[in-house]
Amino acid sequence: MRQASKALELLQSFSGSSDLAVSLASIKAKALLALGDQAQSLDLFHEVIKRNPNWADGWNDYGCALLQVGRSSEAAPCFSKALTIDLHHEKACLGLAKIQKNQGKLEQAKSTLFDFLRHSNSANIRRALIPILLKLNEKDEALTQAQTLTRALDATSDDYMLEARTLFSMGRLRNYIALLDTLGDRTWKGVSVKSIAIGALAESGHAEDVQLRLQQHLTENPSDANARLVEAREALRTGDFEKGWKSYAYRLRLPANQIHYGLSPNWAGEPLKNRDILVLGEQGVGDVCYFSRFLKPLLEDNPNSSLIIEPRIANLIEDQLPGLHIFSEPSHMNLAASARCKIALGSLPLLYGRSAEEIRSHFNPLKVAENAVQCMRDRIDKDSHYNYRVGISFIAGRQGDEYQRLKRTLPRSEVLRQFKDLPVTLVNLEHNEFPRQLIEEAELLGLQVLHYPDLTQDLRLLAATISALDLVVTSQQTNAHLSGALNKRGLVLLPPGCHFVYGNSDQSVWYPSLQLIRASKWGDWQDACKTLREILEQEITNG
Repeated sequence: MRQASKALELLQSFSGSSDLAVSLASIKAKALLALGDQAQSLDLFHEVIKRNPNWADGWNDYGCALLQVGRSSEAAPCFSKALTIDLHHEKACLGLAKIQKNQGKLEQAKSTLFDFLRHSNSANIRRALIPILLKLNEKDEALTQAQTLTRALDATSDDYMLEARTLFSMGRLRNYIALLDTLGDRTWKGVSVKSIAIGALAESGHAEDVQLRLQQHLTENPSDANARLVEAREALRTGDFEKGWKSYAYRLRLPANQIHYGLSPNWAGEPLKNRDILVLGEQGVGDVCYFSRFLKPLLEDNPNSSLIIEPRIANLIEDQLPGLHIFSEPSHMNLAASARCKIALGSLPLLYGRSAEEIRSHFNPLKVAENAVQCMRDRIDKDSHYNYRVGISFIAGRQGDEYQRLKRTLPRSEVLRQFKDLPVTLVNLEHNEFPRQLIEEAELLGLQVLHYPDLTQDLRLLAATISALDLVVTSQQTNAHLSGALNKRGLVLLPPGCHFVYGNSDQSVWYPSLQLIRASKWGDWQDACKTLREILEQEITNG
């Protein structure tokens, strides 16, 4: 497919039986599709199955082509036809289940895959089935399927990680870590499994175990980038910034380092003064919120500095530092005449954040246009039943990232109960989540929840809304960082092994306006919710 033109040339030299001609016609159609000639390719695929209606591979190839060009509703019947002709056609089964899963028809996708397993023992089908079972909350069955994979002689690292993922989703953290430990020196997606196990220990709050295992592992594997990143987070969380930032530099060696636009830094650690600097944005909104404070001292030392960052995040800082040139399109960097020193945003603390005092001194709250804040304040005033308004967001972690979601997401019903009988209007600040269940549960408790569609799609508007509220109650997610960066009063409920910016106390070096409430142990939010209620009663009734 990478050399489709060459493939077409070779096809001209073939001749032979009609069976061979059928196969070659399908290959030609694939080559045409790779070259972007969709119309001719699909016509040829259609001609192939018209002349050979009982050829399962032909129907599957046609389905794959339709799926590739975004015509999934037409592709599904092609995959179904291939399975009707050949019950053992694995690729067609996977293609059909993929469409059903993408359409949200999880029960249909499960049935498609289970039907195939009744007459074929396919590892690939089980691998596709397990994530669907997890989405359907059928975790026991998911574990059974995963263990079927790992008990096979040809089990792969991916199979063991599927079983580990299932154990984690069941809340069996110790079993999850124990399974990772059995994998020895294996790697997964370019990362050592041992370092993943140590990271899980760290995030579950077992600090002593972490230090012992880290020391042993790094003695044997001093260049393990992921283990060094775990080391960095532990050091930074405890306030050892000198050690922490040195180890944090290893994040740039990870297979997925999350530098924006896939760019590479070339800064070698030298002092920066009166240089042409290009700061490379990295990771997400939260990272910009806490690291952007170091852009001002960088700009003072190097007036000809620029920043390249994603457009959505650029809105957060373009009004903050008018002297900083911001790129949000990589091709525009070609307009820069001089070669630049490129430094990752998260490397700036090596220059300007070497102590808690330095970090505090560079804090410069994000600015929001006052008319935007007043606009949202007026709207909330109009809609509210009560004068005290609290923004709420309980879900944390990106969609599909089960690990972070399970670790950081708050128990919605339990947290909502802490507002019962308090004179407060709640404002939904969840990101990309339709709040039907939240609103229904709140109404049962006699609580008012305001919801403004698409509010979180525009970070300036979201920041203005947060600024217009009296308080934000949130999990460890974007809204915690935004509230802190805006210097807005917030209560953040944290898991045992939280992000390093939240340290180990009830206040953050990075965000002075946030009060931190910590879970007593992994998955147990009861004590944290009790503390939340006490603080809410004091703030709202006295506020």
